Amino acid sequence: YPYVRQCLESGRSVCTSNKEMVATYGAELLALAREHGAAFLFEASVGGGTPIITPMHQCLAANHISRIQGIVNGTTNFMLTKMKRENMSFAEALKIAQQLGYQKSTVFNILSTFEDLGYVEQNPQTGKYYLSLKIMHFSYIVNSHLDFRRMFQEPINQIAHEAGEVCYLGIPYDRKVLYLDSAFPQGGGNYRSIAGETAPMYCTGLGKAMLAFLPEDERELILREPRVKYTDNTIVEESILRENLDEVRKNGFSVDNMEHEFGIRCVAVPVFGVNRDVVAAVSVSGPSLRFDPVSILHNYQTIARIIQPMQYRL
Repeated sequence: YPYVRQCLESGRSVCTSNKEMVATYGAELLALAREHGAAFLFEASVGGGTPIITPMHQCLAANHISRIQGIVNGTTNFMLTKMKRENMSFAEALKIAQQLGYQKSTVFNILSTFEDLGYVEQNPQTGKYYLSLKIMHFSYIVNSHLDFRRMFQEPINQIAHEAGEVCYLGIPYDRKVLYLDSAFPQGGGNYRSIAGETAPMYCTGLGKAMLAFLPEDERELILREPRVKYTDNTIVEESILRENLDEVRKNGFSVDNMEHEFGIRCVAVPVFGVNRDVVAAVSVSGPSLRFDPVSILHNYQTIARIIQPMQYRL
């Protein structure tokens, strides 16, 4: 660090692969480089050397990047693969990763992340980690809706095919949206499943479609929570959000106008159970340029028509 600092202060550019230094002093060194007209380059220290910084600055210069959700390293990838393909527990996959000699710092970072999210807890006496009640409850929620997912597989596949866009199925969970399943258009390109992920209700199509029809006491609890502005279009003002939810109830569908991710629009329709309570929502999502008012209305009508036989019957 002292040598890099001296170089930048003298106007000399620096290229480094020192992860620890970049993580600790990166912001300071970048500011120092700008101040003295030098370059501080650290592509090799990020994401295992995966080229991402240069493409973001050059190839994606015309795009507005609001956030990076995560970069999966080799150890994490190994553990998640074991857990998915071989039905291993987190503890079993972690033990094998340690036996194979994965870096202790990497394993520690993974554990710290899971601990921050509340999915694992550490025994203060033994220092060992174990799965928390939160992830057990989360697993129960997902598994208890397996039949629910099977019922929607054919409808969401039909919606994706007719709309030519990605179709998502979500349910309300812990005041958020829990994505249960997704379907993709044929030959549409590279998509990833986000089943099991959660997102805020107030700025997503699925979320607003359900939030508008939740019981008033549940809706008020969510509306009183602080809101993060993910993009310039995110509605964080309570009065405007309430007006938006009134429109959802009036129209029968919601629109996410690049409120959660810049460049992505979404239209969603709520699904009601036998007790007339909202139990889920189905959405169509894609690039904003393909979602003008006419296509938004057409996609709403497609979703509503295909899921109509399931309304008030679940």
